[in-house]
Amino acid sequence: MARLQKKALTAPEEIRRYPNGRIELTLLDEAVFAHGVNEPGWRWSRDVRPIVGTDWCENRHLGITRSGRLHVVLVDGSELTIGPDEAYEIPPGHDAWVEGDEPWDAYEFTSGGRTFALPPDEEDRRLATLLFTDIVDSTGHLERLGDRRWREVLLTHNGRLLERRQAFDGFDGLAGYRLRRVWFNPDPRGLIRLA
Repeated sequence: MARLQKKALTAPEEIRRYPNGRIELTLLDEAVFAHGVNEPGWRWSRDVRPIVGTDWCENRHLGITRSGRLHVVLVDGSELTIGPDEAYEIPPGHDAWVEGDEPWDAYEFTSGGRTFALPPDEEDRRLATLLFTDIVDSTGHLERLGDRRWREVLLTHNGRLLERRQAFDGFDGLAGYRLRRVWFNPDPRGLIRLA
């Protein structure tokens, strides 16, 4: 959910270094602000491709250039050069390199920064299944039953879910405003049976 907030770009949450460049990430919930600096001689296919293991950069880039020049070639052969004080959009499926003797310094405003220049980590990935439960018209039930009886209904509801959830190796995640329970389970078939 959107909220009023700010963060200093001079204090990024993460600085990711790669050959001939770096990216500084500032996060505002799901929004990512990336400040990237690539040195003269930097080329995605030489400096980042070995890290990510893809033939082309698969990130979408949307940003503005502060200084320097970046030449971009798309997989379809389209190309352009981006210079200082220019806004740009680069779709997935491209190679790029710094032109000239000046570093390319840019700010980007897309979530591609979260994964840029990160190696694939297949062995660390996990599949999780979420099951959200709620009691339909809970406010109406509360008004009809009263506090004490409604609490008993909730305890019974949650107890039955706990018993079923344990049978399928899930575990509690969180409970929050207007959300009764969240269940995680590494095997989605278990939660389908639980539901």
